[in-house]
Amino acid sequence: MTLKEARRALGEMRVKLDAAHLKEVESKLDEAEAARPTPAPASRSTP
Repeated sequence: MTLKEARRALGEMRVKLDAAHLKEVESKLDEAEAARPTPAPASRSTP
């Protein structure tokens, strides 16, 4: 599951979850997002 999918699924379950659990899951998603490697910028080729 991608982070985008996980956030969307969490949004759908938000009303059913305990506030403490919701905060914990959001924190885990934030951690996963911060740990995700950033893509290298596209290199420019000069003719």
